[in-house]
Amino acid sequence: MDELTAMVHHSHEMVLSTEDAWTILQNKDNISVGNINIKGRISSISEIFRVNKDKLFLMIIDDMVNIIVMKEELLKWNEYLVPGHDYIFTRFKPATLKKGVDIPFKVFMPGSKSELFKDDDNIKTCSLTKWLERNSLDKDKLHLNLPKPTDKELDPGCKFVSYQGKIEKVISSEFGIYNLDGNILLHTSYLPASKRIVIINIGSTIIVYNVHHGTGKVAPRIHLYCCSKSTLQVVNSGPPTTVKIHNASYTEAVRTWVYHTINTYSLNRIECENLQHFYQTVYCLCKGLKREKYDVIRLLQSVLSTSCCLRLQPQPRNIIQEFFTSPHSCFFKQVGEAHKIPNIVTVESLLELASNQSDQIETLKTKHQHSHLTGKDLSEKLYWSYKLSPNQDTQGVIMGWLELCTTTGHLIFCDGKNRINTIITSNNNQHNCDRNCLDISSTTSHCPLLQLQTLGKILIVKSFCVVSEQFMVGQFSSIESLNTDSVDEIQHIPYLQFSMSDSHVFLPSKRNSSQSKCSLKDNFKKKKEGNSDGHLLETKSAKGSLCKGVLASDSSSKTVQGFTALRNEQRSHVSCTTSRSANFGENSKAISEINNNAREIPCSVKPIPNGCLKRNTDSFVHQNAQSDVSMNQNGCQTDTRNVKTVMITHKESLMTETFRGQTRLKFTALGCIMYPIACDKSKGLENYRYEPIVLVFQGPSVKWYDVILSAAVYEFDQLKYVDYKVPSSMQYRVKTSVQRSKARRTVTVPTDTHINRIFLQDHSVQPNEGVKDIEDILSTECKDGLVSVIGRIVGRKHCESGLPPKGVGFNEEKLRIEIQRNLGVSMIGNQCVQLQLKSLTNTSEITIYMKLERTSYPLGLIPGTVLKFERLERKTSKRGTVYCHYISVSSCTVISFTTPTHSSQEKQIEDMNRNGARVVYILDKLHDRDSNIFLCQGRIYQIISLKLECKCCLCDSYNDIPIAMFLQQLCNSSSVKTSWQFQLKPFYNQNIHTVKMEDLEVRNVHVGDTTILTKGLPYWTLECIDLKHINYSTALLNS
Repeated sequence: MDELTAMVHHSHEMVLSTEDAWTILQNKDNISVGNINIKGRISSISEIFRVNKDKLFLMIIDDMVNIIVMKEELLKWNEYLVPGHDYIFTRFKPATLKKGVDIPFKVFMPGSKSELFKDDDNIKTCSLTKWLERNSLDKDKLHLNLPKPTDKELDPGCKFVSYQGKIEKVISSEFGIYNLDGNILLHTSYLPASKRIVIINIGSTIIVYNVHHGTGKVAPRIHLYCCSKSTLQVVNSGPPTTVKIHNASYTEAVRTWVYHTINTYSLNRIECENLQHFYQTVYCLCKGLKREKYDVIRLLQSVLSTSCCLRLQPQPRNIIQEFFTSPHSCFFKQVGEAHKIPNIVTVESLLELASNQSDQIETLKTKHQHSHLTGKDLSEKLYWSYKLSPNQDTQGVIMGWLELCTTTGHLIFCDGKNRINTIITSNNNQHNCDRNCLDISSTTSHCPLLQLQTLGKILIVKSFCVVSEQFMVGQFSSIESLNTDSVDEIQHIPYLQFSMSDSHVFLPSKRNSSQSKCSLKDNFKKKKEGNSDGHLLETKSAKGSLCKGVLASDSSSKTVQGFTALRNEQRSHVSCTTSRSANFGENSKAISEINNNAREIPCSVKPIPNGCLKRNTDSFVHQNAQSDVSMNQNGCQTDTRNVKTVMITHKESLMTETFRGQTRLKFTALGCIMYPIACDKSKGLENYRYEPIVLVFQGPSVKWYDVILSAAVYEFDQLKYVDYKVPSSMQYRVKTSVQRSKARRTVTVPTDTHINRIFLQDHSVQPNEGVKDIEDILSTECKDGLVSVIGRIVGRKHCESGLPPKGVGFNEEKLRIEIQRNLGVSMIGNQCVQLQLKSLTNTSEITIYMKLERTSYPLGLIPGTVLKFERLERKTSKRGTVYCHYISVSSCTVISFTTPTHSSQEKQIEDMNRNGARVVYILDKLHDRDSNIFLCQGRIYQIISLKLECKCCLCDSYNDIPIAMFLQQLCNSSSVKTSWQFQLKPFYNQNIHTVKMEDLEVRNVHVGDTTILTKGLPYWTLECIDLKHINYSTALLNS
């Protein structure tokens, strides 16, 4: 201190107050100013941070004077300076900061001889006039009436507080969140530098200066937020921790990523909290997905750089401008665009949204409040309903991976905690996959459908829809009586729908470290020895960075896990593996002897008719020394691997079976095993001989049901022929008989089978081959018993199936129903689903009946969905109406999915009521039999059938009563003879121009006292949607 006193008393070294120093600084352009000594109290001091290559820290004295310290040897001052204490700064020079800021700031900067002293003796300062006289400066050149920074009105929301406390718990070391004294949360992630925070241990006493005070919704409710002006100092480091920091390098890497993200995108307080939630979701996701190794930080960076974060644009944080700007405004009070960071929607919230029973009941009451339905009619109307919940939040996304359920056979979406059934379809039109759809090198897929290689990979979906189908059984006297108490049983079927075009797939970023090290070592060794075969090959990784060190000679032998053969460019392939390891050498021994001999059928076997499948013969030649193809004794190429190429022609329904006293699911698929036969070696082409088979998927193998498609070619690494235990002496005779009869052999698919979809060069089977238009099916010329059709659902009803209703009964029957419900089979009430399917090219419609007693309930049967039905049973009623039955050999696939706000019928009625539809004659609509709703006026001529039921008050059962007398009275009543206005819709479509003579119905027509026998068209069946009395006065006024 003696040195400081001697310096102050020296004639040329005088100390100015902060206010006088600020005046000199503001007038530095008017006078020539050298070094200045300043005495003042530190208001704010920042942490040391980096701008480009320079390290610096900032200070503000008495809320007036700005100081920048950039000298490397003076950065140590930051460790000793404490806000609220008085210091003397010697030999500081005034300057103007213009680079890197929007508004120039006048600051003081230390020189090479600058020093810093703590003012313990309360050194007196000299006046501004005396200082000017000593330095021979003219006072008249100064502007003394400038407004002081302290005169500006401060934002009350940005007032600072300081606090001293003890760290009780580390909430998040990655985001620098600590619990102080058990009731305060300290957030330090917005400090310019977070390196000093690493040394904080539990039990340490710290002081934080200039922090923002906030509140939370849950305890602890007091939150303290550090910003650029905040200072954190450790008073007592506390006892040394005995707990080892798990993966400290990873924690430091995440901390660096957090700091970089906050400063790169200038995130505000809300976005920092969203970033923390986003990180925790991704971390739990990667931790829960044990089959794949993901680098969390790379995955985070990849997600933030996709189109899911269009609002997240680089906007580097300017710490200097934030620190010096007055009044202060930092991340704590900044308000920007909402949801820069994606809002991760959990599967749990989707399930809660889909199964909210009270909301769905209120929706049904609002929907049917004007229907005036009662009793059984109301119960039938409320039996089935659905709700669509599309994603309304533009920044709301779901993140997880896709799995195959071994119990229900459905595709499921998992987020590490919950799962939901999923259907993946196209949102607009039909899509036919090709070999380009297997390319997943880019995170964004152009194929809207699921490919097998995406199973088990993390994906983020930005556009999706949650569908909830509800089945409800109860006693409802009126719509007002509908509540939770009047419901006897209710069943919710929630599932998720999205398109792969609206998702981003992220591949694992970590590879086998031992293999990579070995490759790098061998490459370096060969390169050093000058071996020409050891040149480095640059390959692009999944994240877009160039990775060197993969041998070109080894790149041809790399295959997807589970397969050891390489395909060339004519045969795209990707495999899906569901088990961690597989030894194909041992599995090949498990195949029966008949299977091994079946490969050596001579070339005289008849090839596939109507055009042979062709591809280059090189596609079966392995590029390594060990070949997977050999020539048999007849000169035919024989695949010696265990992998079988199978073309699936048809897939059947997923049904229940009883196995060892337990109920499980099972399905079969028709197809053929394809064996290559070289036909023209000069052109490099080959044909295929085929072996018809029936693939049986049972037990856990039913998981492939939703991903196996008809008219597609797959590779199975394991297939097991059913052993009929034929004596060895008769094996040859049996095999020859089976080959000549071309009967389908039964093949079971083992549980650990790996399936791989491939595309051949010339594929003779088209995806929609054999699919007929609805108009062709309705035609009398169609004689097929089984038909396939593609159409859009325009209506759905439920009718009695003739089977005992599920949910009725006790003990074993009830237990069996619950087991089936867990398998996704049971449907309460056991009603028959009646779908109205409309053609995509014309107005033709057909009715499809689906009895699903033992069949897995298909997802997506809601109005607006485009479906492909295969192998439906075509039937004709007594009146000539053509309809179809969904039977055990049938299957349905969702082609595209739309999210209409109303069904087509409801929309037509709404448009008619709003626009005032024109009343037409039935005769005019007779020749134009479309499916649109129309209005007509007329009288009820005859009531053909009428059924009344009475309800027993004791047992709630319904019984029929005689109605002959009632019908007689009703037909003669004034209500029947009164004109009504009908709202009608054709029950089915029929082209009267294609009706043949044998399809006409014989009728007796009464003319006076004579009866004429004649033939006429079948009665045109109309569905009455609504009827009401005609208000003639209103009609006259409107006309």
